[in-house]
Amino acid sequence: MDAPIPGVGPWEEILKSPLLWHFRFGGPDMEQLVKGRERIYLDRFWNEFSADPKNFSEASRRHYAKFYALPGAMHS
Repeated sequence: MDAPIPGVGPWEEILKSPLLWHFRFGGPDMEQLVKGRERIYLDRFWNEFSADPKNFSEASRRHYAKFYALPGAMHS
C-alpha cells in the first residue's frame, strides 16, 4: 500500500485528502479496541495480506501475538 512519508510535502494536506481517508481511519481508542485481541488483529494481516498465509506457522503466530500483546508494543 502506498503511504505518504512524514516530513515530505504538505503532510497535513495529504492526510486531509478525501482520497486518502484510510490514513486517519483509526483514532485514540484504537489501541483499546485491539487490547486482548492482538491475535485476531494480526491473523487478519497474515491471512489476507500475505502472499501465502501458510508461511506463518502456528508457533510463529503465537510468538508474535505474545509480544505484540505486551504493554506499549502497539500504538495507533
